[in-house]
Amino acid sequence: MQTEPSFVVVGHRGNPEYFPENSLVGLTQTVAVGVTAVEFDVQCTQDGELILLHDEDFMRVAGVSAHAHSVSFAQACSIDVAEEQRFGSKFRGEKTPSLTQVCHALQNGPDYVFVEIKSEAVGYLGFDGAIQKLLEATAAIAEQRIFISYHYEFLRFLKQETRQKIGWVMTCYDDASLAQADKLQPEYLICNKNKLPKTGKLPTNTWAWFVYDVVELQEAIALQKRGVKFVESWNPQALLQPVPA
Repeated sequence: MQTEPSFVVVGHRGNPEYFPENSLVGLTQTVAVGVTAVEFDVQCTQDGELILLHDEDFMRVAGVSAHAHSVSFAQACSIDVAEEQRFGSKFRGEKTPSLTQVCHALQNGPDYVFVEIKSEAVGYLGFDGAIQKLLEATAAIAEQRIFISYHYEFLRFLKQETRQKIGWVMTCYDDASLAQADKLQPEYLICNKNKLPKTGKLPTNTWAWFVYDVVELQEAIALQKRGVKFVESWNPQALLQPVPA
């Protein structure tokens, strides 16, 4: 007998095992195979517009050394982010998507959209500017969006000013970080699997535990038994298999 997984599978930057990370095609195809949660990264351009990009520059995904903050929105959206070092010419023509474009594409699904605003973008826009841009660009997914970041002070300000759902990405797992989380009270507490204790239940609080990056079903099941609700994966469809009862 087999049952459906009781954890939520999150596509980490879409489905990078098969598609360029943070790409429109990768995110939409992730949803198409039944993944009900996706996460992606947001940087900003020189003119303050929000685009999907993990690194500070385009080198890794496009072979272009330009920094996100050094190009205009129009220039950014003309850059191929096809990850040709991994995929060859398969996705040539796949351009840098804007946050607005992606949110419109995802407005009819999935259930959860985790929008990670990078600390560099927060620093460039300032707290108020970042919040304004985020809320405007994600209006199409207002019921699905969760804003996540490593930037603790920004999240605290965002939660106070907007009452939006937030997720804090911990840089380490220790008593001090857990105390910070207790003060922040995020809806989601996010941690790299390698930073967790090797065994034992994770402490409960108001948040749901969100752990990355997991690609093996049995590991995801083990994390779920320890209290993890959201399991993020570079290969999310690998975790959609039925769980042995």
